[in-house]
Amino acid sequence: MTDQPQSGTNGEPGFDRAAAGVEAREFFDRLWSESDPWKLDTSDLDQLRFKRQLELLGGRLYERALEIGCGGAAFTRKLAPSCTEMVGIDISEHAIARARAAVDGRPGIELRVANVMELDLEKEGTWDLVVLAETSYYLGWLYSMFDVGWMAHSLHQATRAGGHLLLTNTISTETGIMSPWLIHAYRDLFVNVGYELEIEEVLRGTKETVEFEILMTLFRKNA
Repeated sequence: MTDQPQSGTNGEPGFDRAAAGVEAREFFDRLWSESDPWKLDTSDLDQLRFKRQLELLGGRLYERALEIGCGGAAFTRKLAPSCTEMVGIDISEHAIARARAAVDGRPGIELRVANVMELDLEKEGTWDLVVLAETSYYLGWLYSMFDVGWMAHSLHQATRAGGHLLLTNTISTETGIMSPWLIHAYRDLFVNVGYELEIEEVLRGTKETVEFEILMTLFRKNA
């Protein structure tokens, strides 16, 4: 997999969004084909992260919620009781198959195979809550900053006035897609498109003997 721009469809230099989508689907399907690659259901740190994410949401009841990159529904199941209608999307068919098995037909939860970068977010209607957890850095790896910025703008447009966006990203001390400057750039991007920062904190913990910092930010869209 490469994060380098590819030639455009007209043969001129440029970014090939369709190719990036195919590459992303193939990559994440391989990861999810046999098991949960991140062990989200058994990791103490991820369970602590889920708990804190719910606490940041403050016990509110959300009419419509969208979770982008829901994976096998590890957090979806915990958030669903706080939502009248919840839609979880993931680019991997294997992930969504696991998610559907995990929710076992629970009412109010819709799970779809979808790439947020190809979704017409504004036509989906407005959302009271959008969750983008451990997903931004993969989007930034696969797509151009223009595309990620346009996605952030579209999410802001599709968020109801007074609604929230919960952004969570792990920070790595090593150079790579989770570099601190990149993680903070994604956070700032959502500020730049119009969200107001409501709460932010860093969760620290260990997973498989590795120390991690997780930046969690709750944004609000004002009228």
